[in-house]
Amino acid sequence: VLPIRHVAAWFHLHWDTVKQLDRRALHTRLGPITAESLADVRLLVIDDFAIQKGHRYATVIVDLTTKRVLWVHRGQRLRSSASEPTTLPSHSRISGLLTASL
Repeated sequence: VLPIRHVAAWFHLHWDTVKQLDRRALHTRLGPITAESLADVRLLVIDDFAIQKGHRYATVIVDLTTKRVLWVHRGQRLRSSASEPTTLPSHSRISGLLTASL
C-alpha cells in the first residue's frame, strides 16, 4: 500500500484522480454502512489518534469481530467531546451491541 501521492506520481495522474479511484474501489469492495450491515455487530473499538504530531485528531470506530472500519471522523477528539452521542453516525445505535471499548 502506497500513499496516494506516490501512486499518482508513478502513473502520472493527478492526486485527485487517484483519490477518487481509491474511494470508488473502497466503496465497491466494502459497500455502504447501513443498519442492516450493522445487525451482527456486538463489540466496538473506538480510538482517537493524532495526525501531524498531535495538532489534529481523528476518531475511528471498528467492529472488533470482523475488524471492519465502520466510521472515521476527522476533527475534535471524540472522548473529549461533551456531545459524544450526537457525534456518532445516526445508525450507530446497534440493538445487539454488547460493549464498546475506548
